[in-house]
Amino acid sequence: PCPPAACPGPAVATRKSQLALSSECLSRNSPQPALPAWQPLSTFKSSTLAVRPVGTVPVGEMLVAVACLATAAAATAMAYANITTFNTIVYPHLRDGRAGGAPGLFECQPLTTILSDADQGVSNNGVYCNATGLAVTHIRLLSASLSGTLPSDLQLLTELVLLAVGSNQLRGSIPTEVGTLTLLEVFSVYDNMLTGTIPTEVGAWRRMNFFRVNDNGLTGTIPNEIAEWPPAAMKFFSAFANALSGTIPSAVSTWRAAASFNRFFVHVNRLSGAVPPVDPESFCRLVDNRVDAERNLFDCPLPANLSGLCTDNPQERTCANRGDLSFFNRLIYTHLRDGNDAGAAGQFKVCPSWPGDDAAPDINGVYCTANKVTHIVFNGAGLSGTLPTLLGMMTALARLELNNNALHGVLPSHIALATELRVLDLSCNELTGT
Repeated sequence: PCPPAACPGPAVATRKSQLALSSECLSRNSPQPALPAWQPLSTFKSSTLAVRPVGTVPVGEMLVAVACLATAAAATAMAYANITTFNTIVYPHLRDGRAGGAPGLFECQPLTTILSDADQGVSNNGVYCNATGLAVTHIRLLSASLSGTLPSDLQLLTELVLLAVGSNQLRGSIPTEVGTLTLLEVFSVYDNMLTGTIPTEVGAWRRMNFFRVNDNGLTGTIPNEIAEWPPAAMKFFSAFANALSGTIPSAVSTWRAAASFNRFFVHVNRLSGAVPPVDPESFCRLVDNRVDAERNLFDCPLPANLSGLCTDNPQERTCANRGDLSFFNRLIYTHLRDGNDAGAAGQFKVCPSWPGDDAAPDINGVYCTANKVTHIVFNGAGLSGTLPTLLGMMTALARLELNNNALHGVLPSHIALATELRVLDLSCNELTGT
């Protein structure tokens, strides 16, 4: 029979060696020719075993063949989780071929040199392996000038526990294949240019405790599948500054039970519905300002104890004064001025009512009705900033005239939320995009 030494070890197994070995194991005890590499399984059956009459293939020979195949298959799976797979398959996607020369090659660092829970800065950048040195377990490449995409081939790194690639220029979507990384505890891709949705497959991360996707362009909802994450282990959830919509999953209310849970940030999105969805008081019974959900579209009015959406900063309260003059002064006009003028941004203390479209005033300004901003007119006013997404929060806005300025950037999609808007004039600026 095929000796055990013929079965490859984890460090040398490949798909080709697996097939060659299975052929060698069979041919050593059989007059049949060796199986050529890379033939499909159907060919293997017909050319190696099935050619002999039933009952003439010794059981021991078949068991040895199966054992060798199983050993080689397991070794191959481990080989795909190693540093070579990362260097040759995964990292070229992250670099996207834009850097000069061959992509960088990493040697596996021992796990003892890394803190395992979050983003401890670029000083700990690198790729880390388990005690055997055979499987990649931690990838930390923060602020590493990555410019490619998150490849579906990440699924090959089956032992991965931590993926931290924040503060880069990664684009594209989060691949659904990451759901196969069932050992993953930390997923941190903040401050990139990712788009698309948070895939529902993340529900397979039964050890997840640190999730950070803030400052991207993600859309869609926060998937209800996060209910599969272990409530007692959750430490950090940050998805702010995206374009997420829908409601906050009720499972979030259970995370407060974790003594280590210290952050839930979803501010500056398009989330709606009741807040919070389950047991408002327990949801916000988090100390040290650990919940931040302002600047969304939640149902109003909120209970008095939640008027600031669990923040201690009254200047960030959204629901009570969203769309009024204070909101405009603090959050809208600051963007329009873009910080180019010395000193504080202009503050409007008087908000007269709009005299009617037929008697449009000649003086630029902000106009209100029932304490809500309805008209913003700054034509030829020397504005040089951008149009903030928060314009969509001006729920009573009917007219926006900002022509003949030097505004740049794009027209934010959130403007569609200003459903009362009837007049929009942004002509003669430096706007780009679609």
